[in-house]
Amino acid sequence: MIKYYKHILLDLDRTLWDMDKNSYETMQELFAKYISIKPEVVCSFDEFWKQYTPINDALWEGMRNGTVDKQQLRYERIKQTLIALHIDELFSANQINKIGLEYTNTAPLKTNLVSNALELLQYLKKQKYTLHIITNGFKKSQVTKLKQCNIAHYFKHIITSEDLGVSKPHLRFFTATLNLIKANANECLVIGDDLAIDCEGAANAGIDSVWFDYLETNKHIEYTTIKRITHLSELIVSPNLS
Repeated sequence: MIKYYKHILLDLDRTLWDMDKNSYETMQELFAKYISIKPEVVCSFDEFWKQYTPINDALWEGMRNGTVDKQQLRYERIKQTLIALHIDELFSANQINKIGLEYTNTAPLKTNLVSNALELLQYLKKQKYTLHIITNGFKKSQVTKLKQCNIAHYFKHIITSEDLGVSKPHLRFFTATLNLIKANANECLVIGDDLAIDCEGAANAGIDSVWFDYLETNKHIEYTTIKRITHLSELIVSPNLS
């Protein structure tokens, strides 16, 4: 880690909080509780999950673009998955709403962290960096995740798209964040798992970043201000990314 950074801006989902594992576990529980109990439902949870994942991703993209709101996301990701499986007629709108709301309330209680996430936070704190969360997730959910995982105390600010009225990767998200934490772009480093949303968004605001390419996609990086890692431990073992 280059010594002149003062502030580390960390994404939460899939960077620190293991969203894939926590979401899978939560939805598996809700599938067993509300969906598979109906005798007409013959699909497995893995079939449900295969349909759910791209639908959820597309709706989150709509959230970032402002074409989908919070309530639509909660409802439509369940409804559209049921439609894709041809079992939507078995569930009323109230039942779908109940599943969507329970997911939103239950998933943040899960405590699976990405490998070496806690060790990284301990290291960064020991190095006297000021840490902040920057996330497109819902404020209440993100705060709950941090508290449940007992890592909220590492962060000076928890900054969400709900707070700022704009989502990453939009430039206004990053400029508003800099204003909020009272820092210059060259004093900050972003760490996130999404090349476009976290890192390219940061680059457009003049902020250096580390792309946590945990899927090892090895996509081409167009900005020299973005460094790539595949494991969080790389920031502890070999912290100088210059």
